[in-house]
Amino acid sequence: MSAALDAHRTLVTALLQQFQTQDPAARLVETHISSVILAGERAYKLKKPVDFGFLNFTDLAQRIHFCPEELRLNRILGGGL
Repeated sequence: MSAALDAHRTLVTALLQQFQTQDPAARLVETHISSVILAGERAYKLKKPVDFGFLNFTDLAQRIHFCPEELRLNRILGGGL
């Protein structure tokens, strides 16, 4: 396991614990490329530093770049919500 993925997991665990102090029902959902914390009416999505060949998020700059891109596409594909 990479140091970046270890750091990601440490951050996600700390965030989840913090959210659970305010909302015991807060929970973590994992996908192959993201960690999603569901807390109350909000979702907090953090991209994992992973490389699957068809996508490479090992570089922080790439993860930062693709966050607004994902939002932009979701607005288009979600009907402008």
